[in-house]
Amino acid sequence: MNTEMLVRQEFLDEQQLDEQNIRNLQMMNSILRKEKHDIANHLQVILAQCLHKKATALEDIADYLHEIVDRFSRQVTFFDTGNSFLDGLLSIKSNRAFENNITFEVNFEQPVSRLSINTADLISILGNLIDNSFEAITAACHTNGVTSVLSYVENNVYHLSVSNTGTHIPPQLIDKIFVEGFSTKTGGYKRGYGLAIVKHLVQKNGGSK
Repeated sequence: MNTEMLVRQEFLDEQQLDEQNIRNLQMMNSILRKEKHDIANHLQVILAQCLHKKATALEDIADYLHEIVDRFSRQVTFFDTGNSFLDGLLSIKSNRAFENNITFEVNFEQPVSRLSINTADLISILGNLIDNSFEAITAACHTNGVTSVLSYVENNVYHLSVSNTGTHIPPQLIDKIFVEGFSTKTGGYKRGYGLAIVKHLVQKNGGSK
């Protein structure tokens, strides 16, 4: 790779990282706005119950609060991967999965603190892979799809895995999907860069796909 190509690749990497971070911030902002609106509605309902002064008001409010807490616990999940930034990313993705009826399974047998990797690179890698996984499930029109994010250590090698129940990738395309500009999706513009960026960042940090 000559200097011009290297500079171009690094520019694309930074651009992809910026776009990923912007998407994550926009999604978090959307979640916070929605939660703020929902909380305001719930408080108004509870206030109305108090003002009615019904004999069963306290019991009704308690039941209502239990329902809210139960829904919130299913909608927003908190994680402990050993990296607070990754925990935040997974919470955002968990909320998106909930809204799209996708089961989001996360199991970190070993904390990511065992990995020697740049945090921004880690966020970009997993952010791209999880987004691709959600898109694969949606494209396959699967109901009750599942995306799994796993980490484990085997033969003293730390593994990170993102899998889904979407359509299987044909064996002849496995290597091609990591080539810059190649995409199995329609839409053309800005397609085919996500997995190429993932491959580059993994290799940059001494890993392999």
